[in-house]
Amino acid sequence: MFSTIMTDEDGNISVASIGLVITHEASPADFEKMLTNRQASATWSGGIFECKGFDALMPAGGENDYTLEQLQEAVGGNIEPVRVPESDYVTMLVNEEGLLHDLPLNQLASMIARKGIVGTVVLIDAEDLK
Repeated sequence: MFSTIMTDEDGNISVASIGLVITHEASPADFEKMLTNRQASATWSGGIFECKGFDALMPAGGENDYTLEQLQEAVGGNIEPVRVPESDYVTMLVNEEGLLHDLPLNQLASMIARKGIVGTVVLIDAEDLK
């Protein structure tokens, strides 16, 4: 999805993927700006992504290694993978019980998945989902 360059205490450099958290407040226009690097309302600050409706999710278990608990916390419950059409590289994780809990419609996630998606979602590299 996205990646960041990280250095350890010895100065070794590695690249880690970053999950993208998208809430129901996310704007398709801001997403387009972010993807095209025209970040009028999206900025990186000290390694944290700041844009209303979006957040970065760094792997808690180390390089490209998300924990189940971390992913569940991000979506607010048990996770369910949703296929992203025309992409073998990205997986969308949603709250498995989002409809039961009457979570709000996530317009941007629905556009990406090409079906109705509710609540907060996480987009990660498909390879990072183990």
